[in-house]
Amino acid sequence: MARARDNKATQGDGVLPLSGVIDVLKRAAERGELSANELDWSIARLSGKVRAGNPRLEGIDRRDSILRAAIEIFRREGYNRAGIETIANELFVSKAAVYHYFSSKQEILDAICERSSIATYDGVMAAKEAEAGGDPDSRLRSMLGGYARACMNEPGFSILMRHFDEVSDVERERVQRRGKEVEAAFRETVAEGVAAGVFRPPDPRITVFGMLGSLNYMYAWFKPEGRLSPEQVGDALVTFIVDGVRGNGARPPQRARKAPASGRRTAKSHPR
Repeated sequence: MARARDNKATQGDGVLPLSGVIDVLKRAAERGELSANELDWSIARLSGKVRAGNPRLEGIDRRDSILRAAIEIFRREGYNRAGIETIANELFVSKAAVYHYFSSKQEILDAICERSSIATYDGVMAAKEAEAGGDPDSRLRSMLGGYARACMNEPGFSILMRHFDEVSDVERERVQRRGKEVEAAFRETVAEGVAAGVFRPPDPRITVFGMLGSLNYMYAWFKPEGRLSPEQVGDALVTFIVDGVRGNGARPPQRARKAPASGRRTAKSHPR
């Protein structure tokens, strides 16, 4: 394989220094020949952070590593098609090493979804608290921004959206409880804006559902390496949503009715 050849790369008649080998590995990763986890493990192995005969990363949060590997596997293969062995292989560890931290694939999925749910909850509530004394417009913008950042920055958010139906009953209840609290916080802010004459939503409850729905769907199209930075994407969406909630009280222009053609009778005037 390419990565095996890269590890043997030489410079002239001598062996490449460690930094050179790492550069080669990074280029292999850019070409898609190494996954992010394979790259991390290879660098750790070369740097002496992995013990011989036990290729697990040292000095890192192994539970977090398992979750990140599972996220990548679930994205690539789907939750139902993936197995503990696949996750273990992604990390170059045995299945026993994964079972040391998680009793089942279900527990891994629950942990991913819990983390993602907490990230969006914390993003909204922290923004609401920070803007507690501000005007509803600024608070809504800040809360939406916090939610959008969590959607983009939390690796497992797409798993929560795609596999929520597979979450255990206990974890589903927790996720739904946080979601209802987030919805209530948005409805409260929108209601304050309506009372202040700042917002003119047709229906506050439906408006909040629309806000969160548009942000939740980012998992299907947002790419960190896309044309716009995550900050620009978040700002664009927040501006779009807030401008829509503000409204301007104007009614759409009415179409002028065309006069019936000369010599033609309208349905209303047609003789019975």
